[in-house]
This record gives sequence, C-alpha cells and structure tokens, in this order.
Amino acid sequence: MSLQGVTLDGEPIGKFVGTELGWNTYSTLLTLAPGQTVTVRFTLTGKLAAGQYQMVYRPQPLRIAERLFAEVSNTKGQTIAGYAGTLKRRSVLSGRGLSAWR
Repeated sequence: MSLQGVTLDGEPIGKFVGTELGWNTYSTLLTLAPGQTVTVRFTLTGKLAAGQYQMVYRPQPLRIAERLFAEVSNTKGQTIAGYAGTLKRRSVLSGRGLSAWR
C-alpha cells in the first residue's frame, strides 16, 4: 500500500515513510497535552486480495496507556477492520480481528 497523505484533525501534517522487516511503515510525530484527543488519518492506496490487510500497531512505553481507535475502510466506504481500546503490546489488526504480534 502506498501512502497518499496524513492529516491531523483534517489538516495535512508531516510524515515518515520507510520499511521494517519487509513491512511498509508510515509514522508521524505528535505532541499532545494531557487528556487531549486528536484524529490522525493515514490515507493509503493500492490493491490487496480479499482478507489480506494487516496493520501492525506498536504502542509507546508511556506511564498512562494510550488508547487506539482504528477503522480501516475500502474505497466503497465499507469497514474491513476496526478496533477501539488500550493495547499494551505490539498487535496486528486485520479483517479477522486483533491478535498479538508473534
């Protein structure tokens, strides 16, 4: 999948593009005040076989656990994967649900 852009609350922001262990990696840096919430949207394009999407999420080692709200949709707007909650370890989100990174 190719990264088309990243927005923070609807405004374009900087991003880092790379690879790690054969995976495409996309990231950005944010500074948030305690209790502040924001929406970060990564827009990707490309073609995948049905059921092949996987997003690896690696939480940061913070004193207070961060919460992840992720929704992956296709070009028709159909949700193909989603998660809301706190993750304490590296995890994989796919159309089959959430699993621990092995």
